[in-house]
Amino acid sequence: MFARAGFAAILAALFAAAPLHAQTAPGSNVADRFRQQTAPATEQERTEAILTGDTDLVLLRRTPLFTLSGVLGASPTSNAFLSTAQERSDIVLQAQAGLRIGTRLGGRVDVFAEAGLLGIRYARFDSLGYNALTGAVGAATRLGGFDLALLYQPSIITSRDFKARQLTQHQFTFSVSRSFSLGSFVVTPSASGQRVESSPSDYRNWSASAEISLSRPFRIGRMPAAFFASGGFEYRAYDSYFRDLLGGDRSDKLLRAGAGLAVQIAPAASLRASYTFQHNHSTSDVNGYTA
Repeated sequence: MFARAGFAAILAALFAAAPLHAQTAPGSNVADRFRQQTAPATEQERTEAILTGDTDLVLLRRTPLFTLSGVLGASPTSNAFLSTAQERSDIVLQAQAGLRIGTRLGGRVDVFAEAGLLGIRYARFDSLGYNALTGAVGAATRLGGFDLALLYQPSIITSRDFKARQLTQHQFTFSVSRSFSLGSFVVTPSASGQRVESSPSDYRNWSASAEISLSRPFRIGRMPAAFFASGGFEYRAYDSYFRDLLGGDRSDKLLRAGAGLAVQIAPAASLRASYTFQHNHSTSDVNGYTA
């Protein structure tokens, strides 16, 4: 009962978030940093499926009604500010906890909802740290050999003491992917489209992206493990990114690549080490970066 009540309360707060006014400015990059530091659920589920030997993500994955999850991470970065003019190295510390409820309808459609809390801290530049209340509601199925997914993700990004709201976002995403085997590798090309509503309204945007990932499961002793790598391109166009201040519209072209290793050390615990590279070319001078 407590889990149900807490879950409902967090989601209610997220759904009611839009009317409250956020505090952020052009060049703060909080939206870009949040997007970079929040791993997509599909990537986490794909790695989990490989580690457990379950590669049919939609139809065969075990679906417990309630799932509690937690993540602790430390990520050295070459560009903490995501800036071309102020490149500074730092270590990003991350703690995340979430509660997920999910089930399968008619044996073919997975539906789920989740709510969580994310804390980000920087070892050197503590002013960049923030907290975020996150949520998601989604559905996924397989049709004609393709995995289709619809996802809604509300989020509230606040200061470290929760007193100042920096950004409120509502992300609506549709994605399609298809996995196939290539020797001992699992290859997954995917494409997605996204609409972001936000407060301040300057961060509203449309985006389209394409990605290809590959994974190879193996074992380290008795522990399941997987190597994974991915590369992709994203185009993001903003409705009106602080046009009065910057004198023009903003659009981004983001190239990203990454590789890593995941090891399942216990039935409910895994370790992950990865490297990621991102290069963002933006028509807004203060929003281009390489990290």
